[in-house]
Amino acid sequence: MTIDEVKERYIEIIRKQNNLKGRVLSDFGEVPELYVELYGAYPECYFAGCFPDKEKTIEVIISKFNGFNPGEYIYYKDKDDKIEYDKNIYGNDILTNRGIITVERDGITVYTTEEAFKDEVFSCYVPKEEENPCEVFWVSNGQSGFGASKLTIKDGKFNIKSHYNDDFNYDKVNDFVNSSDSGLIILHGECGTGKTYILRNLAQENPKKRFYFMDKSTFEYINSDSLVNFLFSNSVKDSVFVLEDCEVLLSDRMDTGNHLLSTVLNLSDGILGDGLNIKFICTFNADITRLDKAILRKGRLKYKYEFTKLTPEKTQELAKELNKTIPEGLSLTVADIYNWEEDNGSENINNKRIGLND
Repeated sequence: MTIDEVKERYIEIIRKQNNLKGRVLSDFGEVPELYVELYGAYPECYFAGCFPDKEKTIEVIISKFNGFNPGEYIYYKDKDDKIEYDKNIYGNDILTNRGIITVERDGITVYTTEEAFKDEVFSCYVPKEEENPCEVFWVSNGQSGFGASKLTIKDGKFNIKSHYNDDFNYDKVNDFVNSSDSGLIILHGECGTGKTYILRNLAQENPKKRFYFMDKSTFEYINSDSLVNFLFSNSVKDSVFVLEDCEVLLSDRMDTGNHLLSTVLNLSDGILGDGLNIKFICTFNADITRLDKAILRKGRLKYKYEFTKLTPEKTQELAKELNKTIPEGLSLTVADIYNWEEDNGSENINNKRIGLND
């Protein structure tokens, strides 16, 4: 049977069973039901579990076997008794002169009486590209201890030079992430200066490196045995742990009685750190003078940087890149520049008069 004969037979079946009103493949129930009517035999069913790029895989199969995809819906023109296919609505089924192929998000199914045909079809598989290949996880602590959930992050790559003042050494941070050393980096400064952008950019530039994000809700449990169990059971060796808003965790033990810091010190530069090669990136908004001096020791602290508002020159450079018109001479944060035209009402709060004369 040629592919043209398959099409004609398919149209004939549709007409007969639905009286020119249109019919979808799923109306046949199971695909073997259609197969029997179309080819006059009962097929074998072969399945390959995979995660295909459906559109690309269907295109390859149609091209290789000269098949056709009738689409989810079929429309008829009553006046000339012709079928019109809606090419914008793709179904999962492909009809060929050797069998029916179904491409789903979790695999490919082949209905045929030719065993060799299924191998030819499976070779057309085009894997789905991950939209977010980064290995980024959120660490939380529950009743069963520490666990990690994978995160999907926005595209984070951007022009480092225009977003930060010239004294920021991004290469040093990136080199540390890719090194075999344990240790820690401190990135601190006021809100809106771009600390999160840097972390997002690092994750996307290093898709094979695992990044684990922890916030202060987990810090009080950092001395627990469950954290050690988590570290040894989740392939965290040579990973990067991002501790957000961690000024309390790193605070001076003499002033605050901080009993949690010892775990961070051991993981960053102790026996555990040597065995796991864990890297810490610590972010916060507070003054660095409140930190324990052990954190700042050479060998443990690989780099520290305080993010500030961009210089007036850098402000203009980024504004131009983003097509923003900002008066010259202003020194702004990255967030202020990105949202320059946005009015959220906050600027008018202090100026608003409330009273009988308003």
